[in-house]
Amino acid sequence: MVHRASNSLCNLPTPLLGPKEIEGALAYGQQRMNYLALKTGLKTMLTEDWFSPEFGVNLRELNDYSGQNKFTLETHDVELGYPDPNLFALPAGYTLPGQTANCIPLPD
Repeated sequence: MVHRASNSLCNLPTPLLGPKEIEGALAYGQQRMNYLALKTGLKTMLTEDWFSPEFGVNLRELNDYSGQNKFTLETHDVELGYPDPNLFALPAGYTLPGQTANCIPLPD
């Protein structure tokens, strides 16, 4: 008698892919291969993440799910700096009910 488990997920150790320059920024990659045991059969999920310590985000993620489409997420046109404080200003004459405005000075 063969016993089939319900849906389960197993993954293997993560290989490091080393450094790579993406859009002019240094990123470090890792690859994960996950195996998903479904009642309909075994599916694989291959994922690569390219993380930039400079920006603190993944610059690229590649995903390949067996039996489904591949897709890639990319971060680009990143600019370091402070946002314009006017983006966070309340409209003229508007106040929060029962509160006064508290402002934190931003560095120049």
